[in-house]
Amino acid sequence: MKIKFSLLITLFLVALVLGNQVQAVDYQQTYLSLNVKYNDNNQLLINTQNDYNTAVQNKNTYELIQIKNNLNSMNSNIANYKKSCITYYNELTIQNKNLADKFRELGNNFVKLENSVKNLNNMVNDAIDQIQLKNSYDDLSGQLNSLEQDVKVELQKADVIVAQNTRMENALTEIKKLEYLKTKIIDIQHKANIYSTSSNNLKFNDLVNQFNGLISKGDNLIKQLTDSINLLSGYCTKGIEADLNKFDSDHNTYNAQVLDIGVKLKQALCSKDLDGVDTQKNALKNIKASLQVDIDLANVKINLFDGDANTQKLYNDKITKLDGLIKSIDEMSNKVYTDSECKIDNGNGNNKVPILNSIGAKSVAIGATLSFTVSATDADNDNLTFSVENKPANAKFENKVFKSVLSPRGSRI
Repeated sequence: MKIKFSLLITLFLVALVLGNQVQAVDYQQTYLSLNVKYNDNNQLLINTQNDYNTAVQNKNTYELIQIKNNLNSMNSNIANYKKSCITYYNELTIQNKNLADKFRELGNNFVKLENSVKNLNNMVNDAIDQIQLKNSYDDLSGQLNSLEQDVKVELQKADVIVAQNTRMENALTEIKKLEYLKTKIIDIQHKANIYSTSSNNLKFNDLVNQFNGLISKGDNLIKQLTDSINLLSGYCTKGIEADLNKFDSDHNTYNAQVLDIGVKLKQALCSKDLDGVDTQKNALKNIKASLQVDIDLANVKINLFDGDANTQKLYNDKITKLDGLIKSIDEMSNKVYTDSECKIDNGNGNNKVPILNSIGAKSVAIGATLSFTVSATDADNDNLTFSVENKPANAKFENKVFKSVLSPRGSRI
């Protein structure tokens, strides 16, 4: 029994030794495999560095993004390899110190490689940001240069409008164009400011200066546009004042004419002077047409100043005033006077009846022409209209002169 027990112990010890030898061989192979992984990834990093340099030189953001993806994948693998080295080092610290030290050294190499990958990845990110920001600068710079040419053209147009005293409509149209250009420049400045802040955060000093240069250039263009807009606005203000003054002048002139025509029309109606009535009504019609022209012009200006309530109100007030005069003309044209109204002048009820001056007895040879002029006096100095009732067929009465050829016979001698 003692012999058998000793043999069993011996066999157990042999098996234990052989097991450790097999295990040692497995760790060794794993170390060699990880070392190959390290060398492969180190060479891959060198190749990636070269690819990075080429991509930056060509400003190829697409290639840089591919490199970034590859570095992220490489970094993930290296992290796993590093973790394995730490695990094997901990397992072999007591059993096989030499091999454990090799794993530790290899793990440190993976840490260095991992840091190199991270550094290169940061460089790739910076390169992508810098290229994209530079492209943004080039794009905004191109837009601003194009707008600068447009500004020069429109500023020249504005100067011509004022110098040649062209229509106010042209000035208003030009103001809208200048305001549009101003809005476009402000939009570019807003974007440039955002990119400038990003460049500053990334310490791209050259790009910061370039974007700030765009903002300054935009400020200069905006000042020119603002000065021109103010010039045209002042021009329009003078035009508005001229319009309103003309409307007032026209209204006053036409109002005086209407009052004068109203007196004449009443006289013609009361004296039943149909020709005179037609003449005065035609005069009123012409004035009404002129007033309508002014109203149409005011409506045009109201449409031009869409959005400017104050200016529109000024023109609307003038339209109301002119419409009132047109209404008076319509009432006057359709007025019918009663006999009592015809006897009252100026509404005071004190009109004095005109007195016909004596014609006296007239003598004329048979067959000769009888001719005499009639006249009358009026205490109110009113304009008098003369007419003849029961006028002979061969008689004429014009401009207060009565003419007739008399042929007496029978009882008329």
